[in-house]
Amino acid sequence: MTRGRKFACVLGMGLIVCAGLVAARLWLLGFGVCTALPRRLVHQVVFHDTDFIAPDTRFKLMMMGTGRTPDGYVTDFSKFRASDCVEVVHETVELDSPANAEKELEKSVREASLIIEGPMQEASEKRAVLRTGPHATQIVGWYPGKRWISITESKSTAHARALEKLLRARYKLDSDSYVVPTSP
Repeated sequence: MTRGRKFACVLGMGLIVCAGLVAARLWLLGFGVCTALPRRLVHQVVFHDTDFIAPDTRFKLMMMGTGRTPDGYVTDFSKFRASDCVEVVHETVELDSPANAEKELEKSVREASLIIEGPMQEASEKRAVLRTGPHATQIVGWYPGKRWISITESKSTAHARALEKLLRARYKLDSDSYVVPTSP
């Protein structure tokens, strides 16, 4: 065996041992709140499905607050983490008139790098699904006659849509701060 080949074998074995230690640490310590992470990783690595969301994915409220936009409008935000560790931010911006809210929706559509859907009118709401960067998706919605818009943003379109669907329906938080739908 040549010297270079021995070095390659030792290096390869070292990498395998390191990978095994990292995998063992993950399995022994668990994934914490990210219980669906292994399934998401398999879909990303094996199937190259970067927008996968498991059917049993849950969203946990991590933080919420109120602030002001640079234009002086009031904004409320909530940050959620899915059970596969994808973060989703939901924001509501209250503008001074319904006309300005509609203009803000149209401005978001104009500034998007890619329009995935919309703007479309559905169930008395105008909304658009936008790509705002290489790894960011926004769902912007406006109800005609209302002076606020809602923005749901995530690196995963599927996660943004799932949280948006939960928030549109009636929901509550359980004792562990997970979003759960309420019965109608």
